[in-house]
Amino acid sequence: MDGLDERKVKILEAIIRTYLETGEPVGSRTISKYTDLNLSSATIRNEMSDLEELGYITALQREEYPQTKDIVFMSIICYRARTKKFPI
Repeated sequence: MDGLDERKVKILEAIIRTYLETGEPVGSRTISKYTDLNLSSATIRNEMSDLEELGYITALQREEYPQTKDIVFMSIICYRARTKKFPI
């Protein structure tokens, strides 16, 4: 997938998997806490920002989910990538 290094792919896979399991927006802290990526939530946030710029995920406004500090919702592009590339 264009513009994605191995770490971004792993984070994207984790976002997709978590979203499909919970149906809820996924934040960097969730990915950091519940995966074996061994990355800080700040590092994951930076990678998620890159994924957003590339169009794979879309950040939600804080007003939509005031209980959560940082959340991301996968976009149609991300879902299509999952169905074509990642057998989760």
